[in-house]
Amino acid sequence: MDINFLFLGLFLSLSFFCSMSETSFFSLSNLKIEDIKKKHPRRGSLIASLVDSPQKLLVTILICNTFANIFATLTASKIFATYFPTMNLWVLILTMTFMVLIFGEVTPKSLAIKIAPITSVLVAPVWFILEIVLTPFIFIFRQFVKVLVAIVSELFYPNIKESDSYKTDEVIEVIKESQKHGIIDKEEGAILGNVIEFANTEIWELMRPRNEIFSLSSDTIISEAIEKIKERKYSRIPVWEDEEENIIGILYVKDLLMINGTKRKLSYYKTILRKPFFVPESVKAEKLLRDFKTTNNHLAIVIDEYGGVAGLITMEDVLEAIIGEVIDKDDVRPLYYKYNTSMIEVEGKLDIDEFNKVFKTAIRSSEATTIAGFLLEKIKKIPNVGEIFLLDNLQFKISGALPNKIEKILITKIRKIKEKKIL
Repeated sequence: MDINFLFLGLFLSLSFFCSMSETSFFSLSNLKIEDIKKKHPRRGSLIASLVDSPQKLLVTILICNTFANIFATLTASKIFATYFPTMNLWVLILTMTFMVLIFGEVTPKSLAIKIAPITSVLVAPVWFILEIVLTPFIFIFRQFVKVLVAIVSELFYPNIKESDSYKTDEVIEVIKESQKHGIIDKEEGAILGNVIEFANTEIWELMRPRNEIFSLSSDTIISEAIEKIKERKYSRIPVWEDEEENIIGILYVKDLLMINGTKRKLSYYKTILRKPFFVPESVKAEKLLRDFKTTNNHLAIVIDEYGGVAGLITMEDVLEAIIGEVIDKDDVRPLYYKYNTSMIEVEGKLDIDEFNKVFKTAIRSSEATTIAGFLLEKIKKIPNVGEIFLLDNLQFKISGALPNKIEKILITKIRKIKEKKIL
């Protein structure tokens, strides 16, 4: 038997070993490594030390794998020259490409993904020794690569800086793995995930948009202001003068209670207004939280790049981004009131799925998620209070609306009468 066949099998096996090892090591999560340490303390520590220097480990594996593939190709060329001297060179190239892909790449890496922990435990000592033996070569290669990467980065990507997003993604993955293994529960995982993502959150993502801000004109009569505040139940209200863009102060309800006269306008009591706290919409939520603490504010007016009012944000909004919705004792009210099995009044922001569950219906929308959105999608306009619309067997009567949104809808189940169907 020609010994070259033996060498070809040996080099392909080495390529198989290298590819399998590479995938095994680099598919291990930190939690999986810790799990290996518990079962195999010495091997686990060895794996951890190898993975802690990923570039060094990768260069070691690539040196060995490249060596194996080159010598496998040279050996195959000798075999072809001996047994198939007239064979076209392209046949050799295609044959070796196929063999390297099957035995040196696809098969070992696919297998390694399934048995990564077992493989890593078995091969760790081999790669630890190879790293020591190949240290001079590894050093030369790493220095060469470092210089080459610096040159290419400077030439083609001069303004690109290393991003922390990968680190954030890694931490999120660790949190998911921790939940999966029962180390932390779902709520703890959600809070930890929110904390990690909170650092990159800008306040425009959390703010209440301008069209949802409850504010008062300085020309509002005190008694009227009190009634509006009772209805909306806010403790801090922006006050504007001449136009809504011109916020002149923040009215605290506790300060309003100190006023004796109720027939005067708010403008008469400007001295009780607190100085508004303005912040640009690009500010990070993390910084705003610190600013709230240092300035002793709980509400900020968000301005856009042109100085116009973009929205409003409170400390509660910021905290909800971390720990989820903060339930205020005055907020505990349902978004609907069910009169009977065939009549219900809902707020426009009620979720469609919740409405279907409560009212035993099956309405669907390809775009909207709320009842108001569903109705707007169907009628293609913002309705006025009192308008009635019939959709299938449901009658929608607008019981509350602003110029730019639907606030409340009275919905009644009726018999399907084709002649009265509007849409």
